Amino acid sequence: MKKKVLTTTIATGLMAAGVLTTQNPASAKADTVPTGDNATSTNEVATQESDAKTIAQDNVNTAQTNLDKSKADTQNASDSLQQAKVNETTAQKAVDEQTGKVSDAQNNVDKAQADVTTAQNGLTVAQENAKNATETNIQAAKDNVATQEQNVATAQDQAKQANDAVTEQTNKVADAQKAVNDAKAAMNPANVQATVDAANKAEAQVNQDKQNVATAQNNLENAKAADATRQTNIDNAQKAVNTAQANVDFSTKQAQEMKDQLNKYQGIKDAAQKEVDGLNDKLSNVNTITISDVEAYKKAFNDWYTGSKRGENWTEEDKDFLNDFMNLNTYKGNAADKNITVDINHLTADQIKELSLFSADLLNQVRNQLGLPKVIVTEGSLKLAKDVTDNYVSDNWDKFDHDVDGISRAAAENGLLSGGNFYEDAIFSSDFSEASTMDDLKSILYTGIVTMIGGSGDEMLHAAGLLGVDFGDDISTGKEQYFSAGTSMFPIKEDQMWITKMGHFFNVSKDYIRDSAKFSTTEVPGTSTEDLVTQLNTAKAKLASATDALNKAKDADTQAQQILAKNKVELTTAQDNLTKAQNVPVQTEIAQKALTDVQNKLAADTKINEDAQAKKEAALGDEAAKQKVLDQANANLATAQKALTDAQAKQKAAENNLSAEKAKLASLQQVSNEKTQDVKAAQVALDDAKNKLAALENAPLLVKAAEDKLAAAQKALDPVENVLVSEKAKLSALKQDLADAQADVTTAQKNYDEKLAI
Repeated sequence: MKKKVLTTTIATGLMAAGVLTTQNPASAKADTVPTGDNATSTNEVATQESDAKTIAQDNVNTAQTNLDKSKADTQNASDSLQQAKVNETTAQKAVDEQTGKVSDAQNNVDKAQADVTTAQNGLTVAQENAKNATETNIQAAKDNVATQEQNVATAQDQAKQANDAVTEQTNKVADAQKAVNDAKAAMNPANVQATVDAANKAEAQVNQDKQNVATAQNNLENAKAADATRQTNIDNAQKAVNTAQANVDFSTKQAQEMKDQLNKYQGIKDAAQKEVDGLNDKLSNVNTITISDVEAYKKAFNDWYTGSKRGENWTEEDKDFLNDFMNLNTYKGNAADKNITVDINHLTADQIKELSLFSADLLNQVRNQLGLPKVIVTEGSLKLAKDVTDNYVSDNWDKFDHDVDGISRAAAENGLLSGGNFYEDAIFSSDFSEASTMDDLKSILYTGIVTMIGGSGDEMLHAAGLLGVDFGDDISTGKEQYFSAGTSMFPIKEDQMWITKMGHFFNVSKDYIRDSAKFSTTEVPGTSTEDLVTQLNTAKAKLASATDALNKAKDADTQAQQILAKNKVELTTAQDNLTKAQNVPVQTEIAQKALTDVQNKLAADTKINEDAQAKKEAALGDEAAKQKVLDQANANLATAQKALTDAQAKQKAAENNLSAEKAKLASLQQVSNEKTQDVKAAQVALDDAKNKLAALENAPLLVKAAEDKLAAAQKALDPVENVLVSEKAKLSALKQDLADAQADVTTAQKNYDEKLAI
């Protein structure tokens, strides 16, 4: 059963950062063999042979040990090579996925730009159509056909008139024949009284007919006036219906566009909210270190260094404040990291990188609060961390102290000032378990920074090292440093049941670099708490912009729906008014028929009266007069017969003219048919212009909506362009990760080949 010992010890003293110490070289002892003139005795020979065998066996043992170590090194190199290849594959996948995201972001920018163009065009068209809409061009396409149709109608009317004239003249011939017959009858005395009575009756009927015609003519004028009023009402009602229908059609389209726009901005807002929530979740799990009173901390730091002896001016207030600082800042466990098991003595490059970025973020939080320059994780600092921790392991380190020799060797190998511990601060944490997770290591490093910054152990040397302050200087003189972190584990000889885990922090000042070719200052990219806060602020700004655009879209949608509802009510009212106007009965046709009937009767009765009066005159006249009437009747008959012949000739000419006009109409109709498609296209354009003109004249709010739509589209372009820039930056970072992973593969392959060769 594993138990943990709640003991944490801070390594302090002369091995803290900035203290230079030297060591004397280890002395070596050598065995000697006496020489002289006497011969070697048998016992001496036997002893020498025994020693030779022992030496040979030692050599065999040493060779076997070297062979076992070489095999282990080869296996470790193979494992590192495989892990590097896995890392390279993972990095390549991340680059591929991010490339897709960049492509999506570019598409979003292109679409947003297209929306801006569409909105601008929509506004321009809406304004221009109000000035350019007209029916003249469309009507002109129909004029020729309409004119010829009128010509045909006229020819048809003329043909009918000619036919009617023939019929009428035929009747006149018959009437003239009848007059001749009557004149002959009038010469018979027996018919005189009857003829006089018929004449008087016919005259009275004509007088009555004239009164009826006058009444009918008056009724016709009244009917025409009533029908004119009716038609005006119908025309006005139809125009109102057309306008209302156009407004409904246009506002329906506008309402749908506003609804589509609303859905679009709702999606943008939801995506922005999701991004903000995601960053808030990330920040809620971030470990932080907070100094509640910066001036109080600076005072405690400076008090420790003042005076003839360090710490003699440290007040109880200083100590209480630092104790509160350490108690208030505690590590947050990470569920995901607890599931990642690590070999603490053989951390991978990615694990060292993760721990270094984690520790650098914590340290920069403190430095930022104190107004000090930030630390930077570089490729060189990561390599130094690995080399030092590897030396701790290879040196079988088992002391609560710094492996100064191992630190110096690593410094020299990395082109840095060597000869002492100028770089490392360390924390030692003991427990029974050799098993470790990434969460365990982060907890150790977090605790190390808090306790060292908080002056644990009644000293501030570690705090000065981590904050980049030279011993004795005011805390405000901190400097930028290259930084990394690492861990290792070893037993303590005094009690073999104890297992000690060690957290290392490495600060490299620029002036400690002796060979820049061996120490890379290339910064290792990573996302810090400050980066997350910046991303959150950017995401919040995008969310605010999206929310504003959504609210405007909601307002535009509400306006469009209100306008549509209003236009629908107006259309219903206009349609009701049109129906009422159409339901008023037409009067002219009935009045015209009544007038025509009484006029025809007057004409017929007038003829009858004329005949009757002639018969009366003839009946009352002498024989000579009667003969004269008979002669006149015969003459009238001859005239009527001649008029009939002329009417028949006119009938033939009218029919010929009608045929010619119909042929011309057919020709013009053919030309009209050939232009039908052009006319239809013009009609579509006209209808659209009329609809938009009506909308602009009757609904100025829609012009405002179109302007708002353009402004919203232009505003929507900015966030998607920002997304594109962000995604490209992520892609650049991932490409750098891929390059690092590929370099690790190359290094691991070379190392494996060397180990395999050995």
